[in-house]
Amino acid sequence: MKIDKFKIALIDPLTQPQPNYIPTGLCYLSSYIKKAIGDKVIIKIFPVMAHRLNQISEFNPDLVAFSSLTHNFILVQKMAVELKQMNEDLPLLLGGQHISMAPWSMPAIFDYAILGEGEEAFLRFIQYIMDSSGQNLTNLNNLQYWDKSELKALPKLPMIEPLDQIPFPDRESIKGIEAIITQDSHRKFNRTGLRNMQLTTSRGCPFKCKFCQPSVMWDRFRMHSPEYIAEEINYIYLKYNINAIHIEDDLFISSKKRITELIDLLNKKNLLKKIVYYIAGRTKQIDPELVELLQQLGVAKVEFGIESGSDRISNYLKGGSAGAEINKHAISLLNNAGIAVYASFIAGSPPETWEDFELTRSMIKWIKRSGKLNTCGLSFATPLPGTYLWDYAVRKGLIDPGNFDWEMLNTLARAPKDKSELIYLNENIPPEDLLKIVKRINLHMYLGTPREFLLSIPRRMVKIPRKINNLVSRKF
Repeated sequence: MKIDKFKIALIDPLTQPQPNYIPTGLCYLSSYIKKAIGDKVIIKIFPVMAHRLNQISEFNPDLVAFSSLTHNFILVQKMAVELKQMNEDLPLLLGGQHISMAPWSMPAIFDYAILGEGEEAFLRFIQYIMDSSGQNLTNLNNLQYWDKSELKALPKLPMIEPLDQIPFPDRESIKGIEAIITQDSHRKFNRTGLRNMQLTTSRGCPFKCKFCQPSVMWDRFRMHSPEYIAEEINYIYLKYNINAIHIEDDLFISSKKRITELIDLLNKKNLLKKIVYYIAGRTKQIDPELVELLQQLGVAKVEFGIESGSDRISNYLKGGSAGAEINKHAISLLNNAGIAVYASFIAGSPPETWEDFELTRSMIKWIKRSGKLNTCGLSFATPLPGTYLWDYAVRKGLIDPGNFDWEMLNTLARAPKDKSELIYLNENIPPEDLLKIVKRINLHMYLGTPREFLLSIPRRMVKIPRKINNLVSRKF
């Protein structure tokens, strides 16, 4: 059977009415499919809440594909059930980080799943659906599907290389993109009123932290060329009038050579000093030469996973690649150059003691004192599938993979109210005590000093109408 026009709905599940980010992964899927198949497909990307699924029905797609992270996996399942109730014959496909790391968790409401890197595998699947004559489902790589009551997974494709083969993300297919671009960007860029957008310039990470999924999912670290990046920046600058970019890479600063070449290319396009950047990296990579490059590029803030103020716990979580003195040196170099830092920390990792946690508190205080624009975040150690912490939790009997409530890992999306809302990994600190003090620290970091709070009132007041609208939209 051949289909002339095939309609695909790509769904990014939301918990609030207004999306605050661009689902870059879905945008890459869309551009890759459109490049290969052309006008035979109609693709729309829906950042949508569960009670707004009528938008999908109105589009009347031939296939619905979800992207899911572990912390929204339950929400994705609920949305899938509702769509099947609207149309029981509608094929549903699941992709993204969660199902790639936990393929056994695929519920029967989904007909198919794409495991791992999605572009080429999704293209082959769409081509199979559009013209299945002479083809066999079992020839499709990266695919998982139900064969009666048994899950079957097909062999993996090689990773796409070079990454530049993938066209720029199809942001044009996102509904309501202007509202995303104009959202408040103070947390990332320490200023408001910017037109900001996300950009991905690499996949994976060469490091193997105990809590991190990307390094496992992507297998190896791959980068876009500086030419590709410069062209994409030029494109979104001209099309969307962007003046701020959040580079989503786990490790943007891995190559000084690439950054140097990117700066030269952006300079030739007259784009330096017109865009500010938010990037991520590791403190061990920071030196005076790199700091100078980041200044030239226009970096406003660098995100680091410090994780702990204790060298012992930092080494446990990150494999000995950094320590308190390395972290302080990197942050000082950046702050002295006028570049702010966001430092994330983890509380409650298995071997942490009160003494270790006190070192984390001291590190947070030091970072806040070192730069008035520095910010910090503190979350709980979360055992995500595919990571060392997940295996640890399974070994300790804290998780039964075959019978698990995925809402228990929602601590990445919201702070737990009590110990019943998280898988508590720590062996030394009572959970009630750590929960109480983490809440207190996060509240203090959110409010800031009295002076910081007073200065933030105008910016916070602007957000009130949107928050009221979100509450009303959730209710109705």
